[in-house]
Amino acid sequence: MNGIIWSKAYHLAMFVWYTFLFTILLLVNPDDLPDGVFVYGGRWKYLTFLNLVLQMVFFGFAVVIDLQHVFVKGKDLKMLNLYKDLLYSVMVFPVGAVSEPNFLFLFLHCNTGSHNTDFTVQVCWIYFTVGIWVYPLLGKFSPLGLAALFLVSVGLVMSLFLFGEALNCYVWGKSLPCPLIIF
Repeated sequence: MNGIIWSKAYHLAMFVWYTFLFTILLLVNPDDLPDGVFVYGGRWKYLTFLNLVLQMVFFGFAVVIDLQHVFVKGKDLKMLNLYKDLLYSVMVFPVGAVSEPNFLFLFLHCNTGSHNTDFTVQVCWIYFTVGIWVYPLLGKFSPLGLAALFLVSVGLVMSLFLFGEALNCYVWGKSLPCPLIIF
């Protein structure tokens, strides 16, 4: 019973935290941005901001599901949990693991329950549309260097996803769903 209370309290606390951060960032006047920050895409072009929104949505969804336990039973509740788990494993864990120093929160989330748009495309779209890299460091790479960087990034995200799945299985005592995961 204490685990259920811990899980619900954690979901609520994280939702409140990310909502607070999101609100604070929305209150920043775009005219007060430092020189060199271009306006195209605003905050939405940065992975850290996208991650913050993703975390807020995920934990908000988790809170809604926690509250649904009172009203919804059976198949409908399983479906909601399936969507939550899919969002966590496909986007929340991999994106959060590479974009924020809040990696600890993601590991803590593994202990709250069992879990059963590609940013690179957006960064390239902005470059091809405006001709300026969101992260000026990318402009220093050759095309081959950019391809290598993006491939390494995808490999890192995939590795973090597999690590998250293995950690989840270890914590919850489940067998691994994929024979490729060897930890």
